[in-house]
Amino acid sequence: MAIQQRWRYPPGTDPKLTCKFVIQLAPGGMVLTAKLMDSSGNIAVDRSAKQAILLASPLPVPNNPALFDNFRVLNLTMRPQDIVSDAV
Repeated sequence: MAIQQRWRYPPGTDPKLTCKFVIQLAPGGMVLTAKLMDSSGNIAVDRSAKQAILLASPLPVPNNPALFDNFRVLNLTMRPQDIVSDAV
């Protein structure tokens, strides 16, 4: 996944920490906003996760406008080992 490849999880932090974001995308996959909804409790982890989201822009999205509507807003839970995403 594009975001996971860019995430540099801070060394020495608890690998069980997670943070949750709501991401708004423009057509073409450009990240418009990445709002932290649930902090990991570690500012460095939260910042590094947001930076990974922004660096991954534009995200891969369908070219079909009707399909893109399913990807306009994403809920994203970031963990060091994996990333779970659900379209809203």
